[in-house]
Amino acid sequence: MRDYIWAGSTTRKRSKVSWAQVCKPKVERGLSMRRASECNKAAMMRLIWEILVNKQSLWVIWCKSEILKGQSFWQIEHKQMLSVTWKCLLKLRPLVSTNLVYTIGHNSSWSIWYDPWFQGSPLFEWVGNRAIYDSGLPPNAPLSEILQDTNWNWPSHVWQLRC
Repeated sequence: MRDYIWAGSTTRKRSKVSWAQVCKPKVERGLSMRRASECNKAAMMRLIWEILVNKQSLWVIWCKSEILKGQSFWQIEHKQMLSVTWKCLLKLRPLVSTNLVYTIGHNSSWSIWYDPWFQGSPLFEWVGNRAIYDSGLPPNAPLSEILQDTNWNWPSHVWQLRC
C-alpha cells in the first residue's frame, strides 16, 4: 500500500517521505493515515473484550466450546495448534489486563483465580495451586461465590486468603 500511495504503482521508485510522517495527524503535516498494525491490535482487543463479556455471537460461542473448553481466557495456555489469530489474542493478554476495570458484585462472573481482577494480575499468581485446592472452591468459581452482601467471604481455613 505504501508503494502505491507514494509512487502510483508498485514498480516505480518511491518517495523519500517516511511512513511515520504519513501517519501523523494533518495538523502535524501528515496525512492522518492509521497504521495497519494498530488497527489490527484494536480489532484483536475487541475480540478479547467480546470473549470476556460473553457476547452472544456465533464466534464467541464457538471459541468458548472449541478453544476455551470451560477455561477462562486468562487460563488457556499458548499452544502450537492454535490459529494465528488465537496466538495474537494470547500475546495481547498483558496489554488487555492492564486496561481492564472490573466491577465486582453479586452477579460477577469473573473467575476468582484466573481473571486479573486483583491488582492487575490473577489471584492464582499470588496464592498458587495449593490455596485453590485448600479453599474447596472449584477452579472455575466466579467472584460472586465469595461475596456475602458487601463483604468478602473467603474460606477461613486457608491462610493465604486471610486479610
